[in-house]
Amino acid sequence: MVSSAMVLQGAPKPAFYDGLLQQSIIPESVPETVDGWRKVDADGTNILPAECFVACNQFFVRPENAVAFEQRWANRTSKLKDCDGFVSFSMLRRDAKAKGHGIAPMGEEEPTYMSCTIWRDRDAFNNWRNGNAFKEAHGATEKKE
Repeated sequence: MVSSAMVLQGAPKPAFYDGLLQQSIIPESVPETVDGWRKVDADGTNILPAECFVACNQFFVRPENAVAFEQRWANRTSKLKDCDGFVSFSMLRRDAKAKGHGIAPMGEEEPTYMSCTIWRDRDAFNNWRNGNAFKEAHGATEKKE
């Protein structure tokens, strides 16, 4: 974390996103909570066990293509819920009109959309990534020899 902070040029800028699409499975169990927070037994020394794998993608979409981009995502058939280890998917749109402390105008070099999937673990993600559901969703075709 410290090393990644070293590459920042200036103070970090907050970014706000609107949730456009959400898809998730019903959890098999819900962790115990205390005052709204998940109860975690941590000793301050040992690393907590991994609970999930999160994969994010950023999309840079010109304003004139935003409607078509959103419609394409909204109208596509998703098979994520059928994949072993899938937990959740979110498509987020950058809120360029957000105002508040530290908010700077959004530049062209910043992503306008972000997708985020949560998987049980990295193996579940890799199985999806290397499987037919990924190929179908991303338009991959088999090579003809």
